[in-house]
Amino acid sequence: MMNKDLAYYRALPYGREWIPRDDESGRYFVVRLVEIPEIYGCGATKQEALSNLREAFDDQILWALEEGLDIPVPAVIPPEAKHQVRVALVELPRRRRTTVKQGTDERTQSESADPIASYVSSDNIDFSAN
Repeated sequence: MMNKDLAYYRALPYGREWIPRDDESGRYFVVRLVEIPEIYGCGATKQEALSNLREAFDDQILWALEEGLDIPVPAVIPPEAKHQVRVALVELPRRRRTTVKQGTDERTQSESADPIASYVSSDNIDFSAN
C-alpha cells in the first residue's frame, strides 16, 4: 500500500481554474483547484498566483493529513488527455453599448461590470518551482 503523504498528493493531476479579476487595486489572478476549491492562490501575475497556490496546497494537505481528514483526489485522467485544456464557460454580464460621435467619426464603445473569464487545465501543479 502506498504511503499517502504530501509528495503523493503533489503528484496527482489536480485541475486548476484560472480567474482573472479586476478591482480598484488593479488586475490580479486567482487560481484554485477544481477538486478542492477552498485551496487557491492570488497574485498580480500568474506566476505569483501559482506560487501562492502551491503554498496553500502544502499547508492544507499537511493539516488534513495531521488531522486524519479525507483529501479529495482528481478523477483518473487517461495519459493521452494529460495536457488537454478543458474550457469552462461562464456567463458574463450584459455589456452596455454606447455610441460616441465626434465630427464624422462614429465609434462604438463597450462597458461591462467585472467580466470574469475562467478556464480549467488538467496539468499537474509543478511543485518543483519556487
